[in-house]
Amino acid sequence: MTFKSKLILLLCFYIVSTTLAFPGQLLKSDAQKLDPLIALMLEQPQLSPVIHSQMTGIAKPSMPDQISVLIKTTLPPSSLEELGLTIHGRIGDIVAGLISLDRIPALLALPDVFSVHGSRQVSVQNDVSTSEIRAKQARQQYNVSGKGVIIGLIDTGIDWQHLDFRNTDGTTRIKALLDLSEPGSAKGGGTLYTEQQINSALNGIGTVKQKDVVGHGTHVAGSAAGNGRATGNNIPAGTYVGVAPEADLVIVKANSPGNDGKNFDRNNYIPSMEFIRDFAKSVNKPFIINISSGGNFGPHDGTDPIEEAIDFLITEANSKCKAIVVSAGNDGNSNIHSSGTFGSGVANIETKFTVPTYTPNADKQNDYVLFEGWYKGTLNYSVKVTSPTGISSTTVNSGNEWGNDTADGAIFISNARYGKSSNGDKQVIIQIYDFTASKPPRAGEWKITMYGSTGRYDLWMAGASMNADFTTNIDNTMIVGTPGTAKKAITVGSYITKR
Repeated sequence: MTFKSKLILLLCFYIVSTTLAFPGQLLKSDAQKLDPLIALMLEQPQLSPVIHSQMTGIAKPSMPDQISVLIKTTLPPSSLEELGLTIHGRIGDIVAGLISLDRIPALLALPDVFSVHGSRQVSVQNDVSTSEIRAKQARQQYNVSGKGVIIGLIDTGIDWQHLDFRNTDGTTRIKALLDLSEPGSAKGGGTLYTEQQINSALNGIGTVKQKDVVGHGTHVAGSAAGNGRATGNNIPAGTYVGVAPEADLVIVKANSPGNDGKNFDRNNYIPSMEFIRDFAKSVNKPFIINISSGGNFGPHDGTDPIEEAIDFLITEANSKCKAIVVSAGNDGNSNIHSSGTFGSGVANIETKFTVPTYTPNADKQNDYVLFEGWYKGTLNYSVKVTSPTGISSTTVNSGNEWGNDTADGAIFISNARYGKSSNGDKQVIIQIYDFTASKPPRAGEWKITMYGSTGRYDLWMAGASMNADFTTNIDNTMIVGTPGTAKKAITVGSYITKR
């Protein structure tokens, strides 16, 4: 079964009929380092609780003392801690941690801080696996079983009592289990359970509180390393075996405290990967990290901080061979990506998408369609949105934002308000949502029109509360550029694009 990503990222804003005006302006040079959603929280502090809750997927609007961030920086831990950052993990120049919103401007002002990104939800992903890759045939042909290798899984946890993750003598195959959903003093602010603690709990001594409430992590662990001991219905043990049935397991439950659902904060990837790497080093074994989750946000070009952290970890010296595997293709049959190229008489491109007939959710600000667009930082494009009844936004030029509450739903467009993003490209955010409960996004055919003279753009459906789909200019092809130019990291999502 495929678990489809549903990213909840709603942007809240003052609805006006012309250009938006914000009470707290950021310096352009600082804002270009900053996630546009965090910029909006700084500029509209009275709306920050709602924005934060919608970024993280927390149903009830709230504003914690510290928010989850990813920082690209060369500063040492001590300097970051002096600035108020609670560090959860670090891989290379990418630091994951918590910081209060009001400390972010001081952070941005430092030349050794290159970018600050906020939290994003990732959703679990998995589909047919072992039979598709002919794992059984590979084990037989090459006489391999995963013995002596660590498989690290970053997911929703594991059923640590399951027979597929135990040896023939009943002891656990799990060498370490880090639960980020249970606050503690271990890596990432979580609770660590050792192999000895798990074995004791299996014998009724002590307690392991970690539970895989969703079941996805257990599913993925079975695909990767189940030994087939758990069986029934007169089926012989060993019939259903994972790829590496004799591998050691290091498990990270990546859900944050209070979130046991299928979605979790992608910033937790950093302390999770760091923990698995450090454990593998401590026992001098090669390791593989599996991440079966993702979303459709970000530039999809290898410059996302998570992707850069993966690149660093893979090329890092002083550790045995390693690999990181990220789910891909789960959304391959979904119409979530559109693109266009200007030039040769093409100066505007109209892309249609459909909002199906649906039952709106109760209250407001919970029915939405969200898009992210990207184009080269040297170019200037404009964008316009038209509703099913013909209501149109203004044509928003590069460097501007616009929002209005219409009869067909609120429309918000941010077109690279501060110029280039930290990766050198320009980002477009488009949202249609229910600013007013009585005016949810209207079902029917909508249009996004992009204007330009040369170059290419990519447009992604980053999230929707209903099954919205592109219907024209659909592009489900992975574009990796010319040989030797593609980034090393696999995008945590469905595609890599190269503009």
